[in-house]
Amino acid sequence: AVVTAWCSAQSMWSSKAWHLPSAYLGPYPGPAKSDVLLHLAFIRAARDGNFVPFHSKIVPELGAPFSADWNDWPVTEELPVAAMGLVARASDIFVALNVALVSCHVLAALSMYCVARIRQVGPALSWTAGLAFGLAPYLFSESPDHVLVALCWHVPLFLLVWDGVWSDQPVDMRSKRFLAGLLVAFVTGLQMPYYTAVFCQILLLSAVLMLIRTRDFSRLLPPLVLIASAAVAFGLMNLDTWLHQLRFGSNPQALLREY
Repeated sequence: AVVTAWCSAQSMWSSKAWHLPSAYLGPYPGPAKSDVLLHLAFIRAARDGNFVPFHSKIVPELGAPFSADWNDWPVTEELPVAAMGLVARASDIFVALNVALVSCHVLAALSMYCVARIRQVGPALSWTAGLAFGLAPYLFSESPDHVLVALCWHVPLFLLVWDGVWSDQPVDMRSKRFLAGLLVAFVTGLQMPYYTAVFCQILLLSAVLMLIRTRDFSRLLPPLVLIASAAVAFGLMNLDTWLHQLRFGSNPQALLREY
């Protein structure tokens, strides 16, 4: 149902349509803050083997007469970009972008459905929740401009982690539930920092509120360990950028915004 709705919204009913970006007007103007050209460049570089996770990123086709050095630009979502590069290698960069976009919707729907079922919501309502989240206007608003922002399938999993911290019962850090929370935190840190920031901020706020409520300082430890798990993943994905800056110096213009 999600795939059908997405294809209908984007008019992706033919093989030819899949070989063009959604909302393509040629040349693509995009909104003022669109990153679609940046993402397409990432996908092509990954396809050609020049964008490898945890590795130096030098693109010989750009920056003539030299090569483009992308190591100053921190990219946390290197694994999704690499996956899109593999799809592009089997097809082309536009197909890879479209496959990634529809995958964002499908994964979001599946995640919300699973979270609802874990919380013992009935199958019909769980299916409705999954469909609503998988077809959320927010996801469509990021197509095709910000595919990595649309990759928010893990956000519903935050509810399970936060619920464990909010519980009146102390968190058993040796339980399977807490270990699953550590995995969610780590996976979160590997992806869009916007969502990582929300995840960690709510955890920190929850820890403070539980401390005020219970006067038990041991309640601070589980949320802090979860935040540390996300921070380790975030640091791992940015390690190549930091090492490059230590070797060659920082570039103050690398993250300069025009707005």
